[in-house]
Amino acid sequence: MKKNNKARTKRAKSKDSVFIIFCFITAVLLFVLSNPNFLITKGISILGWFIYLPVLLIVRKSRLRTVWLTGGLYGALSYFLLAYWLKNYDPFCLYPVLIFYFVALALLFLLLKLTDMLFVRDAWIIQWLIICAYEYLKTIGFLGFSYGVTAYTQWNHPAIIQVSSLIGVYGFNLLVIFPSCVIYAIFRKLKERKQIIYMMETDNNFYECKTHVNYVSEYDKKLKQLGLKLTMFGAAVWVCVFVIIIIYGKTVIKREGALIGGNTSGNTGSNGKAVKIALIQNNEDPFEDGVNVYRKNIQKLMALTDNALELTPDIDFVVWPETAVVPSIEYQYYTHKDESRFKLVKSLLEYIDSRNPVFVIGNGVKSLDKESGKPVEKYNSALVFTPGKNVLPPHPEVYNKIHLVPVSEYFPYEEYFPRLSSLIMKHETNMWTPGSEYTVFTKDSFNYSALVCFEDTFTDIARKMYLNGSRCFINLSNDSWSKSEACQYQHLANAVFRSVENRVPSVRSTASGQSCIINQFGQIEKMAPSFCETYIVGEVPVISSDRKATLYTRYGDVFGYGAVFLALALLIMRLIIVIIIAIKNKIKSKK
Repeated sequence: MKKNNKARTKRAKSKDSVFIIFCFITAVLLFVLSNPNFLITKGISILGWFIYLPVLLIVRKSRLRTVWLTGGLYGALSYFLLAYWLKNYDPFCLYPVLIFYFVALALLFLLLKLTDMLFVRDAWIIQWLIICAYEYLKTIGFLGFSYGVTAYTQWNHPAIIQVSSLIGVYGFNLLVIFPSCVIYAIFRKLKERKQIIYMMETDNNFYECKTHVNYVSEYDKKLKQLGLKLTMFGAAVWVCVFVIIIIYGKTVIKREGALIGGNTSGNTGSNGKAVKIALIQNNEDPFEDGVNVYRKNIQKLMALTDNALELTPDIDFVVWPETAVVPSIEYQYYTHKDESRFKLVKSLLEYIDSRNPVFVIGNGVKSLDKESGKPVEKYNSALVFTPGKNVLPPHPEVYNKIHLVPVSEYFPYEEYFPRLSSLIMKHETNMWTPGSEYTVFTKDSFNYSALVCFEDTFTDIARKMYLNGSRCFINLSNDSWSKSEACQYQHLANAVFRSVENRVPSVRSTASGQSCIINQFGQIEKMAPSFCETYIVGEVPVISSDRKATLYTRYGDVFGYGAVFLALALLIMRLIIVIIIAIKNKIKSKK
Protein backbone atom coordinates (compact mmCIF):
# COMPACT_ATOMS: atom_id res chain seq x y z
CA MET A 1 0.00 0.00 0.00
CA LYS A 2 2.82 2.39 0.97
CA LYS A 3 4.67 1.55 -2.23
CA ASN A 4 1.56 2.35 -4.28
CA ASN A 5 1.16 5.69 -2.49
CA LYS A 6 4.82 6.57 -3.11
CA ALA A 7 4.54 5.64 -6.78
CA ARG A 8 1.34 7.72 -7.07
CA THR A 9 3.02 10.69 -5.39
CA LYS A 10 6.05 10.39 -7.66
CA ARG A 11 3.86 10.31 -10.77
CA ALA A 12 1.92 13.34 -9.54
CA LYS A 13 5.14 15.30 -8.94
CA SER A 14 6.45 14.34 -12.37
CA LYS A 15 3.16 15.39 -13.95
CA ASP A 16 3.25 18.72 -12.10
CA SER A 17 6.84 19.35 -13.25
CA VAL A 18 5.90 18.76 -16.90
CA PHE A 19 2.89 21.04 -16.48
CA ILE A 20 5.02 23.80 -14.92
CA ILE A 21 7.58 23.59 -17.75
CA PHE A 22 4.78 23.77 -20.33
CA CYS A 23 3.25 26.80 -18.60
CA PHE A 24 6.68 28.43 -18.27
CA ILE A 25 7.34 28.20 -22.01
CA THR A 26 3.80 29.37 -22.79
CA ALA A 27 4.13 32.34 -20.40
CA VAL A 28 7.39 33.50 -21.99
CA LEU A 29 5.95 33.17 -25.51
CA LEU A 30 2.77 35.06 -24.60
CA PHE A 31 4.78 37.90 -23.08
CA VAL A 32 7.22 38.23 -25.98
CA LEU A 33 4.83 37.67 -28.89
CA SER A 34 2.12 40.01 -27.59
CA ASN A 35 4.60 42.91 -27.63
CA PRO A 36 6.44 44.12 -30.75
CA ASN A 37 9.16 41.51 -31.17
CA PHE A 38 11.88 40.18 -33.45
CA LEU A 39 9.47 37.75 -35.15
CA ILE A 40 6.33 39.89 -35.52
CA THR A 41 7.19 43.58 -35.58
CA LYS A 42 3.85 44.91 -34.34
CA GLY A 43 3.20 42.04 -31.95
CA ILE A 44 0.09 39.84 -31.62
CA SER A 45 -2.08 42.05 -29.46
CA ILE A 46 -4.78 39.49 -28.64
CA LEU A 47 -2.22 37.44 -26.69
CA GLY A 48 -1.80 40.36 -24.29
CA TRP A 49 -5.14 39.57 -22.65
CA PHE A 50 -3.81 36.17 -21.48
CA ILE A 51 -0.19 36.88 -20.51
CA TYR A 52 -0.62 36.07 -16.82
CA LEU A 53 -2.83 32.97 -17.18
CA PRO A 54 0.11 30.51 -17.35
CA VAL A 55 1.96 32.57 -14.72
CA LEU A 56 -0.83 32.03 -12.19
CA LEU A 57 -1.00 28.33 -13.06
CA ILE A 58 2.75 28.07 -12.39
CA VAL A 59 2.34 29.82 -9.04
CA ARG A 60 -0.51 27.47 -8.07
CA LYS A 61 1.41 24.30 -8.93
CA SER A 62 4.84 25.37 -7.63
CA ARG A 63 6.10 24.93 -4.09
CA LEU A 64 6.86 27.92 -1.90
CA ARG A 65 10.55 27.10 -1.73
CA THR A 66 10.99 26.92 -5.52
CA VAL A 67 8.43 29.37 -6.92
CA TRP A 68 10.81 32.34 -6.61
CA LEU A 69 13.40 30.63 -8.82
CA THR A 70 10.82 29.89 -11.52
CA GLY A 71 9.71 33.52 -11.35
CA GLY A 72 13.26 34.82 -11.59
CA LEU A 73 14.04 32.67 -14.62
CA TYR A 74 10.78 33.74 -16.25
CA GLY A 75 11.62 37.42 -15.70
CA ALA A 76 15.19 37.17 -17.00
CA LEU A 77 14.29 35.10 -20.07
CA SER A 78 11.22 37.18 -20.95
CA TYR A 79 13.09 40.48 -20.83
CA PHE A 80 16.11 39.03 -22.60
CA LEU A 81 13.86 38.14 -25.54
CA LEU A 82 11.94 41.43 -25.34
CA ALA A 83 14.89 43.81 -24.87
CA TYR A 84 17.64 41.76 -26.57
CA TRP A 85 18.46 44.86 -28.61
CA LEU A 86 20.15 46.46 -25.58
CA LYS A 87 23.19 44.29 -26.30
CA ASN A 88 23.66 46.16 -29.59
CA TYR A 89 24.41 49.29 -27.60
CA ASP A 90 26.56 47.53 -25.02
CA PRO A 91 26.06 44.10 -23.39
CA PHE A 92 26.85 45.87 -20.13
CA CYS A 93 23.48 47.69 -20.45
CA LEU A 94 21.56 44.43 -20.84
CA TYR A 95 22.92 42.78 -17.68
CA PRO A 96 21.32 45.20 -15.16
CA VAL A 97 17.95 44.74 -16.88
CA LEU A 98 18.17 40.95 -16.66
CA ILE A 99 19.30 41.06 -13.02
CA PHE A 100 16.56 43.54 -12.11
CA TYR A 101 13.80 41.45 -13.70
CA PHE A 102 15.15 38.22 -12.23
CA VAL A 103 14.83 39.76 -8.76
CA ALA A 104 11.54 41.59 -9.48
CA LEU A 105 9.77 38.56 -10.92
CA ALA A 106 11.20 36.25 -8.25
CA LEU A 107 9.63 38.50 -5.62
CA LEU A 108 6.39 38.80 -7.61
CA PHE A 109 5.99 35.02 -7.94
CA LEU A 110 6.77 34.56 -4.25
CA LEU A 111 4.19 37.19 -3.28
CA LEU A 112 1.59 35.63 -5.57
CA LYS A 113 2.22 32.24 -3.96
CA LEU A 114 1.92 33.65 -0.43
CA THR A 115 -1.32 35.35 -1.48
CA ASP A 116 -2.62 32.01 -2.78
CA MET A 117 -1.86 30.47 0.62
CA LEU A 118 -3.21 33.35 2.73
CA PHE A 119 -6.54 33.82 0.96
CA VAL A 120 -8.66 30.68 1.06
CA ARG A 121 -11.34 32.17 -1.16
CA ASP A 122 -10.81 34.18 -4.33
CA ALA A 123 -7.09 34.84 -3.97
CA TRP A 124 -7.13 35.65 -7.69
CA ILE A 125 -8.60 39.11 -7.01
CA ILE A 126 -5.68 40.06 -4.77
CA GLN A 127 -3.24 38.48 -7.25
CA TRP A 128 -4.75 40.65 -10.00
CA LEU A 129 -4.14 43.78 -7.92
CA ILE A 130 -0.59 42.66 -7.07
CA ILE A 131 0.29 42.13 -10.75
CA CYS A 132 -1.12 45.55 -11.69
CA ALA A 133 0.75 47.15 -8.78
CA TYR A 134 4.00 45.50 -9.92
CA GLU A 135 3.56 46.76 -13.50
CA TYR A 136 3.07 50.29 -12.20
CA LEU A 137 5.95 50.21 -9.71
CA LYS A 138 8.42 48.91 -12.30
CA THR A 139 8.01 52.11 -14.33
CA ILE A 140 8.85 54.65 -11.62
CA GLY A 141 12.11 55.84 -10.14
CA PHE A 142 15.67 55.78 -11.42
CA LEU A 143 15.35 52.27 -12.88
CA GLY A 144 11.88 52.89 -14.33
CA PHE A 145 11.31 50.88 -17.52
CA SER A 146 7.90 51.06 -19.24
CA TYR A 147 8.58 48.48 -21.93
CA GLY A 148 6.66 45.29 -21.17
CA VAL A 149 3.64 46.87 -19.46
CA THR A 150 0.73 44.69 -20.60
CA ALA A 151 -1.55 47.55 -21.69
CA TYR A 152 0.95 48.62 -24.36
CA THR A 153 0.23 45.41 -26.31
CA GLN A 154 -3.03 47.10 -27.42
CA TRP A 155 -1.33 50.17 -28.90
CA ASN A 156 -2.61 49.45 -32.41
CA HIS A 157 -6.33 49.41 -31.48
CA PRO A 158 -7.48 53.04 -31.21
CA ALA A 159 -11.09 52.28 -30.27
CA ILE A 160 -10.09 50.14 -27.28
CA ILE A 161 -7.48 52.51 -25.84
CA GLN A 162 -9.59 55.72 -25.88
CA VAL A 163 -10.61 54.99 -22.29
CA SER A 164 -7.02 55.91 -21.35
CA SER A 165 -8.04 59.57 -21.54
CA LEU A 166 -10.21 58.83 -18.49
CA ILE A 167 -8.23 56.26 -16.51
CA GLY A 168 -4.72 56.39 -17.98
CA VAL A 169 -2.64 53.48 -19.18
CA TYR A 170 -2.53 51.92 -15.69
CA GLY A 171 -6.31 52.01 -15.37
CA PHE A 172 -6.52 50.39 -18.79
CA ASN A 173 -3.89 47.92 -17.62
CA LEU A 174 -6.30 46.70 -14.93
CA LEU A 175 -8.76 45.82 -17.69
CA VAL A 176 -6.19 44.05 -19.88
CA ILE A 177 -4.74 41.92 -17.07
CA PHE A 178 -8.15 40.96 -15.60
CA PRO A 179 -9.03 38.22 -18.17
CA SER A 180 -5.85 36.28 -17.31
CA CYS A 181 -6.84 36.23 -13.64
CA VAL A 182 -10.54 35.48 -14.03
CA ILE A 183 -9.98 32.70 -16.60
CA TYR A 184 -7.37 31.19 -14.28
CA ALA A 185 -9.86 31.34 -11.37
CA ILE A 186 -12.64 29.67 -13.39
CA PHE A 187 -10.30 26.98 -14.72
CA ARG A 188 -8.82 26.21 -11.29
CA LYS A 189 -12.13 26.18 -9.44
CA LEU A 190 -13.87 23.95 -11.97
CA LYS A 191 -10.95 21.52 -11.94
CA GLU A 192 -10.68 21.37 -8.15
CA ARG A 193 -14.47 21.06 -7.71
CA LYS A 194 -14.45 18.15 -10.14
CA GLN A 195 -11.64 16.47 -8.16
CA ILE A 196 -13.48 16.89 -4.84
CA ILE A 197 -16.76 15.54 -6.21
CA TYR A 198 -14.91 12.59 -7.72
CA MET A 199 -13.20 11.86 -4.39
CA MET A 200 -16.52 12.06 -2.54
CA GLU A 201 -18.11 9.62 -4.95
CA THR A 202 -15.27 7.09 -5.08
CA ASP A 203 -14.42 7.17 -1.38
CA ASN A 204 -18.03 7.18 -0.15
CA ASN A 205 -17.96 3.47 0.75
CA PHE A 206 -15.10 3.94 3.22
CA TYR A 207 -16.94 6.42 5.46
CA GLU A 208 -19.84 5.56 7.77
CA CYS A 209 -21.92 7.17 10.54
CA LYS A 210 -20.25 10.15 12.29
CA THR A 211 -17.08 9.77 10.26
CA HIS A 212 -19.10 10.03 7.08
CA VAL A 213 -20.87 13.15 8.35
CA ASN A 214 -17.54 14.80 9.17
CA TYR A 215 -16.13 13.78 5.82
CA VAL A 216 -19.07 15.20 3.86
CA SER A 217 -19.06 18.37 5.97
CA GLU A 218 -15.35 18.95 5.31
CA TYR A 219 -15.71 18.58 1.57
CA ASP A 220 -18.87 20.66 1.46
CA LYS A 221 -16.82 23.41 3.07
CA LYS A 222 -14.14 23.06 0.38
CA LEU A 223 -16.78 23.16 -2.35
CA LYS A 224 -18.16 26.41 -0.92
CA GLN A 225 -14.65 27.88 -0.93
CA LEU A 226 -14.50 27.03 -4.62
CA GLY A 227 -17.79 28.78 -5.35
CA LEU A 228 -18.02 30.44 -8.76
CA LYS A 229 -20.57 33.18 -8.04
CA LEU A 230 -18.11 36.01 -7.43
CA THR A 231 -15.80 34.82 -10.21
CA MET A 232 -18.58 34.62 -12.79
CA PHE A 233 -19.94 37.97 -11.62
CA GLY A 234 -16.48 39.49 -12.14
CA ALA A 235 -16.28 37.96 -15.62
CA ALA A 236 -19.73 39.33 -16.51
CA VAL A 237 -18.83 42.82 -15.27
CA TRP A 238 -15.61 42.75 -17.30
CA VAL A 239 -17.50 41.79 -20.48
CA CYS A 240 -19.92 44.69 -19.94
CA VAL A 241 -17.06 47.12 -19.31
CA PHE A 242 -15.21 45.88 -22.39
CA VAL A 243 -18.28 46.47 -24.59
CA ILE A 244 -18.74 49.94 -23.07
CA ILE A 245 -15.11 50.99 -23.69
CA ILE A 246 -15.34 49.91 -27.35
CA ILE A 247 -18.56 51.88 -27.83
CA TYR A 248 -17.03 54.84 -26.00
CA GLY A 249 -13.84 54.68 -28.07
CA LYS A 250 -15.63 54.52 -31.42
CA THR A 251 -18.01 57.30 -30.40
CA VAL A 252 -15.19 59.60 -29.28
CA ILE A 253 -13.18 59.07 -32.47
CA LYS A 254 -16.23 59.58 -34.68
CA ARG A 255 -17.63 62.63 -32.84
CA GLU A 256 -14.44 64.53 -32.00
CA GLY A 257 -12.75 63.49 -35.24
CA ALA A 258 -15.67 64.97 -37.18
CA LEU A 259 -15.41 68.20 -35.19
CA ILE A 260 -11.70 68.52 -35.98
CA GLY A 261 -12.27 67.67 -39.63
CA GLY A 262 -15.01 70.28 -39.79
CA ASN A 263 -12.78 72.99 -38.29
CA THR A 264 -15.09 73.29 -35.29
CA SER A 265 -13.61 73.79 -31.85
CA GLY A 266 -16.25 71.85 -29.88
CA ASN A 267 -14.78 69.75 -27.07
CA THR A 268 -11.63 68.98 -29.03
CA GLY A 269 -9.90 72.26 -28.27
CA SER A 270 -9.00 72.67 -31.94
CA ASN A 271 -9.71 76.12 -33.35
CA GLY A 272 -9.44 75.02 -36.96
CA LYS A 273 -5.82 76.12 -37.27
CA ALA A 274 -2.95 73.77 -38.02
CA VAL A 275 0.82 73.88 -38.38
CA LYS A 276 2.90 72.02 -40.94
CA ILE A 277 5.77 70.00 -39.54
CA ALA A 278 8.62 68.24 -41.36
CA LEU A 279 10.14 65.31 -39.49
CA ILE A 280 13.63 64.40 -40.67
CA GLN A 281 14.98 60.85 -40.40
CA ASN A 282 18.68 60.71 -41.26
CA ASN A 283 19.43 57.04 -40.48
CA GLU A 284 22.84 57.79 -38.98
CA ASP A 285 25.18 55.32 -37.31
CA PRO A 286 25.55 56.58 -33.71
CA PHE A 287 28.77 54.65 -33.19
CA GLU A 288 30.68 56.58 -35.87
CA ASP A 289 32.66 59.50 -34.51
CA GLY A 290 34.79 62.46 -35.63
CA VAL A 291 34.31 65.86 -37.26
CA ASN A 292 34.10 64.43 -40.78
CA VAL A 293 31.29 62.10 -39.69
CA TYR A 294 29.46 64.98 -37.98
CA ARG A 295 29.81 67.12 -41.11
CA LYS A 296 28.46 64.34 -43.30
CA ASN A 297 25.45 63.82 -41.01
CA ILE A 298 24.64 67.54 -40.88
CA GLN A 299 24.88 67.81 -44.66
CA LYS A 300 22.50 64.86 -44.93
CA LEU A 301 20.05 66.51 -42.51
CA MET A 302 20.20 69.78 -44.47
CA ALA A 303 19.69 68.00 -47.80
CA LEU A 304 16.63 66.12 -46.49
CA THR A 305 15.26 69.36 -45.05
CA ASP A 306 15.72 71.18 -48.36
CA ASN A 307 13.94 68.35 -50.19
CA ALA A 308 11.00 68.73 -47.84
CA LEU A 309 10.97 72.53 -48.21
CA GLU A 310 11.18 72.33 -51.98
CA LEU A 311 8.03 70.21 -52.15
CA THR A 312 6.23 72.00 -49.29
CA PRO A 313 7.52 75.59 -49.00
CA ASP A 314 5.06 76.63 -46.26
CA ILE A 315 6.44 74.29 -43.58
CA ASP A 316 6.25 75.90 -40.12
CA PHE A 317 8.53 73.54 -38.16
CA VAL A 318 11.48 71.30 -38.99
CA VAL A 319 12.39 68.65 -36.41
CA TRP A 320 15.71 66.81 -36.32
CA PRO A 321 16.29 63.73 -34.12
CA GLU A 322 17.94 63.38 -30.72
CA THR A 323 21.62 64.50 -30.78
CA ALA A 324 21.32 64.90 -34.56
CA VAL A 325 24.04 67.54 -34.21
CA VAL A 326 26.80 66.13 -32.01
CA PRO A 327 29.12 69.15 -31.48
CA SER A 328 27.65 71.35 -28.75
CA ILE A 329 26.41 74.33 -30.78
CA GLU A 330 26.66 77.13 -28.22
CA TYR A 331 29.84 75.79 -26.61
CA GLN A 332 31.70 75.46 -29.91
CA TYR A 333 30.45 78.81 -31.21
CA TYR A 334 31.36 80.88 -28.16
CA THR A 335 34.56 79.15 -26.98
CA HIS A 336 36.06 78.69 -30.46
CA LYS A 337 38.29 75.95 -28.99
CA ASP A 338 38.13 73.66 -32.00
CA GLU A 339 38.36 75.45 -35.36
CA SER A 340 36.86 72.61 -37.42
CA ARG A 341 33.90 72.22 -35.05
CA PHE A 342 33.41 75.98 -34.87
CA LYS A 343 33.22 76.20 -38.68
CA LEU A 344 30.80 73.28 -38.79
CA VAL A 345 28.51 74.86 -36.19
CA LYS A 346 28.71 78.29 -37.86
CA SER A 347 27.77 76.89 -41.27
CA LEU A 348 24.84 75.07 -39.67
CA LEU A 349 23.60 78.25 -38.00
CA GLU A 350 23.92 80.20 -41.25
CA TYR A 351 21.87 77.50 -42.97
CA ILE A 352 19.11 77.64 -40.33
CA ASP A 353 18.99 81.43 -40.39
CA SER A 354 18.51 81.41 -44.15
CA ARG A 355 15.37 79.29 -43.94
CA ASN A 356 11.85 80.19 -42.78
CA PRO A 357 10.68 77.38 -40.45
CA VAL A 358 11.39 77.07 -36.75
CA PHE A 359 14.04 74.36 -36.20
CA VAL A 360 13.82 71.91 -33.28
CA ILE A 361 17.18 70.15 -33.04
CA GLY A 362 18.65 67.48 -30.77
CA ASN A 363 22.02 68.58 -29.38
CA GLY A 364 24.27 68.20 -26.36
CA VAL A 365 24.42 71.38 -24.29
CA LYS A 366 27.45 72.18 -22.13
CA SER A 367 27.04 74.46 -19.14
CA LEU A 368 30.18 76.56 -18.62
CA ASP A 369 31.79 77.63 -15.37
CA LYS A 370 31.81 81.45 -15.35
CA GLU A 371 35.32 81.74 -13.90
CA SER A 372 37.23 78.99 -15.69
CA GLY A 373 35.10 78.81 -18.83
CA LYS A 374 35.24 75.01 -18.64
CA PRO A 375 32.15 72.81 -19.14
CA VAL A 376 30.80 71.65 -15.77
CA GLU A 377 27.54 70.03 -16.83
CA LYS A 378 26.32 68.34 -20.01
CA TYR A 379 22.68 68.02 -20.99
CA ASN A 380 20.93 65.93 -23.62
CA SER A 381 18.80 68.72 -25.04
CA ALA A 382 16.33 69.96 -27.60
CA LEU A 383 17.19 73.39 -29.03
CA VAL A 384 14.60 75.64 -30.68
CA PHE A 385 15.92 78.11 -33.28
CA THR A 386 13.71 80.79 -34.83
CA PRO A 387 15.38 82.28 -37.95
CA GLY A 388 16.01 86.00 -37.67
CA LYS A 389 15.62 85.96 -33.89
CA ASN A 390 17.96 83.67 -31.96
CA VAL A 391 20.17 81.88 -34.49
CA LEU A 392 23.17 84.16 -35.05
CA PRO A 393 24.62 84.54 -32.52
CA PRO A 394 23.02 81.38 -31.08
CA HIS A 395 20.66 81.90 -28.13
CA PRO A 396 18.21 79.04 -28.64
CA GLU A 397 15.32 78.14 -26.39
CA VAL A 398 16.36 74.96 -24.58
CA TYR A 399 14.78 71.91 -23.01
CA ASN A 400 17.12 69.63 -21.06
CA LYS A 401 16.15 65.97 -20.87
CA ILE A 402 14.80 65.22 -17.38
CA HIS A 403 14.58 61.42 -17.27
CA LEU A 404 17.92 60.04 -18.41
CA VAL A 405 18.55 56.41 -19.33
CA PRO A 406 19.83 54.66 -16.18
CA VAL A 407 23.46 53.48 -16.26
CA SER A 408 24.15 54.44 -19.90
CA GLU A 409 23.36 58.17 -19.44
CA TYR A 410 23.19 58.71 -15.71
CA PHE A 411 24.22 57.07 -12.44
CA PRO A 412 23.35 59.12 -9.32
CA TYR A 413 24.80 56.77 -6.70
CA GLU A 414 28.52 57.29 -7.22
CA GLU A 415 28.97 58.22 -3.56
CA TYR A 416 27.41 54.97 -2.33
CA PHE A 417 28.73 52.59 -5.00
CA PRO A 418 32.14 53.96 -6.10
CA ARG A 419 33.36 50.67 -7.59
CA LEU A 420 30.20 50.17 -9.60
CA SER A 421 30.36 53.80 -10.72
CA SER A 422 33.95 53.43 -11.95
CA LEU A 423 32.97 50.24 -13.80
CA ILE A 424 30.10 52.10 -15.48
CA MET A 425 32.40 54.96 -16.48
CA LYS A 426 34.73 52.49 -18.21
CA HIS A 427 31.83 51.54 -20.47
CA GLU A 428 29.98 54.87 -20.60
CA THR A 429 32.10 58.00 -20.94
CA ASN A 430 29.27 60.22 -22.21
CA MET A 431 27.22 60.76 -19.04
CA TRP A 432 24.64 63.55 -18.85
CA THR A 433 23.15 65.80 -16.18
CA PRO A 434 19.37 65.53 -15.71
CA GLY A 435 17.28 68.61 -16.46
CA SER A 436 14.65 69.91 -14.06
CA GLU A 437 12.28 72.20 -15.97
CA TYR A 438 9.17 71.05 -17.85
CA THR A 439 9.72 73.57 -20.62
CA VAL A 440 6.93 74.57 -23.00
CA PHE A 441 7.68 76.46 -26.23
CA THR A 442 5.28 78.79 -28.03
CA LYS A 443 5.05 79.86 -31.66
CA ASP A 444 2.05 82.13 -32.23
CA SER A 445 -0.79 80.11 -30.61
CA PHE A 446 0.94 76.74 -30.99
CA ASN A 447 2.21 75.50 -27.60
CA TYR A 448 4.46 72.47 -27.70
CA SER A 449 7.07 70.61 -25.67
CA ALA A 450 10.00 68.37 -26.53
CA LEU A 451 10.30 64.87 -25.11
CA VAL A 452 13.78 63.49 -25.67
CA CYS A 453 14.43 59.80 -26.29
CA PHE A 454 12.35 57.48 -24.09
CA GLU A 455 10.73 60.31 -22.12
CA ASP A 456 7.52 59.69 -24.07
CA THR A 457 7.31 56.28 -22.38
CA PHE A 458 6.68 57.91 -18.98
CA THR A 459 3.18 59.09 -18.15
CA ASP A 460 4.14 61.73 -15.60
CA ILE A 461 6.50 63.71 -17.86
CA ALA A 462 3.96 64.14 -20.67
CA ARG A 463 1.21 64.95 -18.16
CA LYS A 464 3.30 67.65 -16.46
CA MET A 465 4.16 69.11 -19.86
CA TYR A 466 0.45 69.38 -20.64
CA LEU A 467 -0.31 70.97 -17.27
CA ASN A 468 2.46 73.51 -18.01
CA GLY A 469 0.66 74.49 -21.21
CA SER A 470 1.90 72.07 -23.89
CA ARG A 471 -0.66 71.03 -26.50
CA CYS A 472 1.62 68.96 -28.74
CA PHE A 473 4.42 66.55 -27.88
CA ILE A 474 7.48 66.62 -30.15
CA ASN A 475 9.64 63.58 -29.55
CA LEU A 476 13.30 63.49 -30.63
CA SER A 477 14.73 59.97 -30.52
CA ASN A 478 17.70 57.98 -31.68
CA ASP A 479 17.06 54.24 -31.48
CA SER A 480 19.32 53.46 -34.44
CA TRP A 481 21.90 51.90 -32.11
CA SER A 482 19.44 49.07 -31.43
CA LYS A 483 19.43 47.94 -35.07
CA SER A 484 15.99 46.58 -34.23
CA GLU A 485 12.55 47.41 -35.61
CA ALA A 486 11.07 45.65 -32.57
CA CYS A 487 12.78 48.17 -30.28
CA GLN A 488 11.44 51.08 -32.32
CA TYR A 489 7.88 49.72 -32.32
CA GLN A 490 8.01 49.04 -28.58
CA HIS A 491 8.95 52.71 -28.15
CA LEU A 492 6.15 53.79 -30.50
CA ALA A 493 3.60 51.69 -28.58
CA ASN A 494 4.31 53.77 -25.47
CA ALA A 495 4.16 57.09 -27.33
CA VAL A 496 0.70 56.36 -28.72
CA PHE A 497 -0.77 56.32 -25.21
CA ARG A 498 0.66 59.73 -24.30
CA SER A 499 -1.46 61.29 -27.05
CA VAL A 500 -4.62 59.47 -25.98
CA GLU A 501 -4.15 60.14 -22.26
CA ASN A 502 -3.77 63.89 -22.73
CA ARG A 503 -5.81 64.14 -25.95
CA VAL A 504 -3.08 65.97 -27.87
CA PRO A 505 -1.16 65.11 -31.06
CA SER A 506 2.42 63.85 -31.01
CA VAL A 507 5.11 63.96 -33.68
CA ARG A 508 8.26 61.85 -33.59
CA SER A 509 11.51 62.65 -35.40
CA THR A 510 13.84 59.69 -35.02
CA ALA A 511 17.21 58.74 -36.42
CA SER A 512 16.02 55.45 -37.92
CA GLY A 513 12.36 54.96 -36.92
CA GLN A 514 9.59 55.15 -36.06
CA SER A 515 9.22 58.74 -37.31
CA CYS A 516 5.52 59.52 -37.43
CA ILE A 517 2.58 61.81 -36.75
CA ILE A 518 0.12 60.58 -34.11
CA ASN A 519 -3.22 62.31 -33.71
CA GLN A 520 -4.96 62.90 -30.37
CA PHE A 521 -6.76 59.55 -30.66
CA GLY A 522 -3.53 57.56 -30.91
CA GLN A 523 -4.00 56.94 -34.63
CA ILE A 524 -0.83 57.04 -36.71
CA GLU A 525 -1.58 59.38 -39.61
CA LYS A 526 1.81 59.16 -41.32
CA MET A 527 4.90 57.07 -40.67
CA ALA A 528 8.27 56.85 -42.39
CA PRO A 529 9.76 53.45 -43.23
CA SER A 530 12.43 52.17 -40.85
CA PHE A 531 16.20 52.40 -41.36
CA CYS A 532 16.29 54.73 -44.36
CA GLU A 533 17.07 58.39 -45.08
CA THR A 534 13.74 60.12 -45.50
CA TYR A 535 11.30 62.67 -44.14
CA ILE A 536 7.58 63.12 -43.67
CA VAL A 537 5.51 66.30 -43.73
CA GLY A 538 2.11 66.63 -42.13
CA GLU A 539 -0.33 68.96 -40.46
CA VAL A 540 -0.92 69.05 -36.71
CA PRO A 541 -3.97 70.84 -35.26
CA VAL A 542 -3.39 73.80 -32.96
CA ILE A 543 -5.04 72.88 -29.65
CA SER A 544 -6.31 75.81 -27.62
CA SER A 545 -4.43 76.50 -24.39
CA ASP A 546 -7.72 76.79 -22.49
CA ARG A 547 -9.00 73.42 -23.69
CA LYS A 548 -10.36 71.40 -20.77
CA ALA A 549 -7.89 68.75 -19.60
CA THR A 550 -8.86 65.08 -19.74
CA LEU A 551 -9.84 63.25 -16.57
CA TYR A 552 -6.52 61.43 -16.68
CA THR A 553 -4.49 64.63 -17.08
CA ARG A 554 -6.23 66.16 -14.06
CA TYR A 555 -5.80 63.21 -11.70
CA GLY A 556 -2.82 61.29 -13.07
CA ASP A 557 -1.99 57.67 -12.35
CA VAL A 558 -4.54 57.15 -9.57
CA PHE A 559 -5.23 53.62 -10.78
CA GLY A 560 -1.52 52.80 -10.62
CA TYR A 561 -0.94 53.78 -7.03
CA GLY A 562 -4.52 52.77 -6.19
CA ALA A 563 -3.63 49.18 -7.14
CA VAL A 564 -0.51 49.40 -4.96
CA PHE A 565 -2.48 50.73 -1.97
CA LEU A 566 -5.33 48.22 -2.27
CA ALA A 567 -3.01 45.24 -2.70
CA LEU A 568 -0.93 46.26 0.34
CA ALA A 569 -3.98 47.04 2.49
CA LEU A 570 -5.70 43.72 1.74
CA LEU A 571 -2.51 41.73 2.29
CA ILE A 572 -1.82 43.41 5.64
CA MET A 573 -5.44 42.96 6.79
CA ARG A 574 -5.44 39.28 5.85
CA LEU A 575 -2.07 38.73 7.52
CA ILE A 576 -3.39 40.28 10.75
CA ILE A 577 -6.48 38.03 10.62
CA VAL A 578 -4.35 34.92 10.06
CA ILE A 579 -2.08 35.84 12.99
CA ILE A 580 -5.09 36.43 15.29
CA ILE A 581 -6.63 33.08 14.30
CA ALA A 582 -3.30 31.33 14.89
CA ILE A 583 -3.00 32.88 18.37
CA LYS A 584 -6.58 31.89 19.25
CA ASN A 585 -5.99 28.31 18.10
CA LYS A 586 -2.81 28.14 20.16
CA ILE A 587 -4.66 29.34 23.28
CA LYS A 588 -7.44 26.79 22.67
CA SER A 589 -4.95 23.94 22.28
CA LYS A 590 -3.32 24.80 25.62
CA LYS A 591 -6.70 24.67 27.37
